[in-house]
Amino acid sequence: MTEGGPRGDDRSVGTAVARVEAVLGAHPELDVRRLDRRRWLAILPGEIRQKIPVAIEVGRRDCTLSSFLLRGPRRDAAALHRVLLRKNLATARVRFCLDEDDDVLLVARLPLAAVGETELEEVLGELYAVSEGAFEALVHIGYPGVFPPLRRGTAAPPPADKPGAEPAHPGGGGVPGILCKRV
Repeated sequence: MTEGGPRGDDRSVGTAVARVEAVLGAHPELDVRRLDRRRWLAILPGEIRQKIPVAIEVGRRDCTLSSFLLRGPRRDAAALHRVLLRKNLATARVRFCLDEDDDVLLVARLPLAAVGETELEEVLGELYAVSEGAFEALVHIGYPGVFPPLRRGTAAPPPADKPGAEPAHPGGGGVPGILCKRV
C-alpha cells in the first residue's frame, strides 16, 4: 500500500508511540503509567494543583492529550462557560472543553505528523501552565464562597495582565523544569 494506506498509518502510529515514550521516559519526575499499547496516564507535579493528571492517547490519525480540571459548576454555569470560551482565545494548542457531566477538561489534539519531542513537551507545558493559571479563578466562579483563596508561596507573582509581569519560572507560564521550552 501507499504511504496513506493502512501500512503507512501503522508506521505513523508506531513513530508517534515511540516519541511519546521518549518524552515521558526523559522525565523521571513524572509519575507515568502505561495503560495499553497507545495510552498513558502521566501525573505532572503542580503547585496550585498538587497533581495534574494527563491522559495521552495515540490514535490512528492524531494524538490526544487531556486533563481533568474541574467538576461542573454548582450554579451559574453560563458565567463559567463564558469565561472558558474567552480563555480559549489565549491558548495555543490546549482548549477548555466540557464532558457529558459538564466537568471542565483541557484537551489538545496533534496530528500524528506533528507528534515530535519538542511539540509534546510544549503541549505538556501548556497543559501545566493553563491548569495552574486558571484553576483557582475557575473554582471561585463555579463554586462561589465554597473555597478560601488558595495559598501560594510566600509572595504571589504579579498578575499576567500587569505591565512588567514575569512568569514564575524560566520557560514561561510557571512551568518547572524542562517541560515546555516555549509556551
